[in-house]
Amino acid sequence: LWSPGIFIMAFLPCPIFLRKIDRIIKYMLIYSIVVICVYTIMPEYHRSIRFIGCILPAVFISCSYIVYRLLNDYESIAKYIKVLIVLSVFFNIIPISKWTYASLPIVFKVENKIEYLDRRIKIGSALEYVNKNLNDNDRILSLEQRVFYFEKPYTTILTIIDLILKDSMMDEPHCDISKLIERLKSEKITHLFSNNNYINTGYGYLPKELIQYLELVYSKNLVYVYKINFPNNVPTN
Repeated sequence: LWSPGIFIMAFLPCPIFLRKIDRIIKYMLIYSIVVICVYTIMPEYHRSIRFIGCILPAVFISCSYIVYRLLNDYESIAKYIKVLIVLSVFFNIIPISKWTYASLPIVFKVENKIEYLDRRIKIGSALEYVNKNLNDNDRILSLEQRVFYFEKPYTTILTIIDLILKDSMMDEPHCDISKLIERLKSEKITHLFSNNNYINTGYGYLPKELIQYLELVYSKNLVYVYKINFPNNVPTN
């Protein structure tokens, strides 16, 4: 709940000080509190900011109503309420200012695109290698989501995701290696673009059965480019 910040933390509990609350506001508050509680007790690997995002409009409307009521019902503390509102605005400006400041060097051409991508998301140098050294007949299987930086043919994990099996979220992925290799060949995939999490741990998308066919051709900042060396004979499990 970083975005709402102090505004929510300060005013969401305040309905206990109000005598009568609009029925719709009550429903929105109950709905928001239930979602927040469910989100809190969920396993960390299942949490998504999108889950919380759906309640933010209701939370803001409820908090705005509460502020309006407090200003009218408790005029003696109105100035303190206004101070909290101002603080919440500054609280929200902090992350925005930080992100904006981090982008200024490339805006003023103090650093180039590759340096910026290396500093911010670590993929700049590996991306430069791919765009400069692979030819147009090569095709990349990217486990990196920001595929719009590629200047060479690429595809995503969706190309092979139906072949990758996981018994549970925390289990290592596995697959029928013969079917996977046939799929990669049919899609004319020659290289893999990935990072340390997907290659060396089970908590990712890449089955370890494929690793023996990967030849590392470039790495920097824990981002890796592999050439896929297909066997002459399709292996069987």
